[in-house]
Amino acid sequence: MVSLENFLEFLNYTTVMCGLIGKIPQIQMLRKTKNTAGLSTTSNIIELIAFLIVTSYCAKQGYKLMSYLEMVAAVVQTLIFLALLMYYNKSLNAFNVGYILVILNAFYSFYLGYPHDKILDYLVAVVSVILASSKLVQLKELFRTKNSENISIFRWLLISYMSCARMTTNLLGTMDTALFISSTMAFVLNVTVVIVSLQYRKAAKETTGKSARRKAD
Repeated sequence: MVSLENFLEFLNYTTVMCGLIGKIPQIQMLRKTKNTAGLSTTSNIIELIAFLIVTSYCAKQGYKLMSYLEMVAAVVQTLIFLALLMYYNKSLNAFNVGYILVILNAFYSFYLGYPHDKILDYLVAVVSVILASSKLVQLKELFRTKNSENISIFRWLLISYMSCARMTTNLLGTMDTALFISSTMAFVLNVTVVIVSLQYRKAAKETTGKSARRKAD
């Protein structure tokens, strides 16, 4: 019989594994379609900032790399995805590259303790709100374009599982109310993106089907 401790360990392990490949399905889809409709650059920049907050904070605290390796992977994958996104929507220019470099440099400064040694402590306290806002911005883009053909459903299912797993480990393991609320909010927003994306894909297929029938008639 599986014990609670083993179950929670399994959730933690699979969450880390999912985190290490979290954005790869979306990167692969973008490389395949070379189409950015429905994808939000702003959402991914906000997400990058959230990942940098956690990564810089953990590094500054001296935590073992393995305890936040998925966040390091998330930063690298998000940077790659942003580069591709800007390239395909023709916004990869000196200004935008400089903007990203300024963000990276800022967090390196925070890691070093400038301009204030506690700034990462303040930022990590609101990182869940920042992550939630990135998902809301992505939802807004979906509602605006009504196009989810370039959204990787698999990627959003992966992070839905991750937030559900964290919700469970927070409820049964750490019993941290703040973390439980944060992971629950993330789970709801991730699943919402999946549902909205599937609905728009269904609508697109129905429209295509109707057009094909009209041509056949």
